[in-house]
Amino acid sequence: MGQYELYEDPIAIATFAAIEKNIFVSTSAGNEGLDLGTLHNGISWVLTVAADTVDRTLGASLSLGTDVFVNGVVLYPENFSSSQFPIVFMGACDDIDELKKVAGNIVVCQDPGIETSLNVQFKNIQAAGNAVGVFITNNTHLDIFIQSPFPAIFLEQKDDDVVLGYIKTNKTPKELSLLLQSTFGNIHSCSHASGIAALLKGAHPDWIYAAIQSALMTTSNPIDNTGNPIKDIGTDYRPATPLAMGAGHINPNKALTDSTVTNVGERSFIYNATLTPMKGLKVTVEPDTLVFKVINEKQSFKLRIEVPPQLNETMSFGYLTWKDSQGKCHGVRVLAHGHPPRAAPRVLHNPRFSLLNL
Repeated sequence: MGQYELYEDPIAIATFAAIEKNIFVSTSAGNEGLDLGTLHNGISWVLTVAADTVDRTLGASLSLGTDVFVNGVVLYPENFSSSQFPIVFMGACDDIDELKKVAGNIVVCQDPGIETSLNVQFKNIQAAGNAVGVFITNNTHLDIFIQSPFPAIFLEQKDDDVVLGYIKTNKTPKELSLLLQSTFGNIHSCSHASGIAALLKGAHPDWIYAAIQSALMTTSNPIDNTGNPIKDIGTDYRPATPLAMGAGHINPNKALTDSTVTNVGERSFIYNATLTPMKGLKVTVEPDTLVFKVINEKQSFKLRIEVPPQLNETMSFGYLTWKDSQGKCHGVRVLAHGHPPRAAPRVLHNPRFSLLNL
């Protein structure tokens, strides 16, 4: 993100031309990792989509020679089989110079169990140019590693005798196969979002691209299938912030039915604002109640975020949700975020939004 100015970015230019023709566009968030500033397409007029992990492991079968089979965990887009590269055991795989001496080989690493040791092993194997990585570890937080850019499998410590026994009892061990399970990544999730957008357009042909994008984002769910906040594997499974999860998981059915404020018959509707606190910030919405009396009536509100001169928080997040008199949320959820100012207190955001009663 930030490699090009928007007026020089070919994707930004092309997608802007598309939205001028009322064409919905979704783009991939990229695969650069979990750090800040790694978003691939941060263009405001498109929907930027990333893939999430699942609450279960994806298995793979490692075969050594013709008689040794071990099950492990991996996520790689294709199978791998080789009888050409030697299989070597490199212990903790913490010496990248030694690993480079066996570049192109299949390397077996034994995780010593230190906090960052598996991460070091994984990066060393990739940097050294080894053909395959076989990691023996009891680390259970494998989500970040199993999306491997190179053939790799993660085995439990109980399997070390089987693997090391095969290496020791064969003079030139070379026979190795990984039967891997394929899965979807960011590119596929982007196309899924476009498909959902097409369904929404089919159901609501009068919706412009911005209405479709808004429906997808404001009805997305920040809660997982256990009823708990979505967790971020990059912060040791703490609750994810919008920088990690965006608006949340897309909910196609809710986007179809709950993304607009719908009046039933001719009776009026009242919507009350609910604000989540933003640590260190003063957040208000005016007015905090919207009353719709007729169909197609438009109401506006102002969201105000005041920042003090000193703020310890690097980032602060909050949500504004509008609910009807029965407490039902219609998906009108506004995300606001801010970071510390460098000077005097000021209003960080002072946007005006509109809601349309259909």
